[in-house]
Amino acid sequence: FKLLISVILSLLLIAFIGYYKINNKEEVNTNFDTMQVKDKITNEDIEAGKEIIKRYFRALNDSNLEEMEKTLGKYRSGLYHKDSIGKFELISIEYPGKFSKNNIPTSSYKSNYGVDPYKTINFYVKFKDKDINRIRGWDYILVKDNKNDPWTIHDWGY
Repeated sequence: FKLLISVILSLLLIAFIGYYKINNKEEVNTNFDTMQVKDKITNEDIEAGKEIIKRYFRALNDSNLEEMEKTLGKYRSGLYHKDSIGKFELISIEYPGKFSKNNIPTSSYKSNYGVDPYKTINFYVKFKDKDINRIRGWDYILVKDNKNDPWTIHDWGY
């Protein structure tokens, strides 16, 4: 009997919280395209993000570890060393990305740093891996940690 009373009281509490949020116009954002956006993604954001990806690929091809690290966010920083840099031909950069739309904002950012980034943007990048002569298409997730920070590459994959 005590268990039944506990369950009923828990359900009433949940219903009350939901009723309160609805009647006080607290909105829960479930639209992944606009979630966490303090300011909407602008054309300037898109162009700046594309430039970071271009710089990253140039640094890879030049084996310029120092320049490449400047394009990477803290999640991927330190990933490369001189012997792990391959050669890649950048083919195209498209906005928005194709694969990671449902992972924006990226959960790996919040789980590692305790907060969402200021902004997140996702690109679909096609490139040729010259080491294996294969064309690949991956999403690249870029973040701005704070309003005045530059875009950096947070993660990539498909």
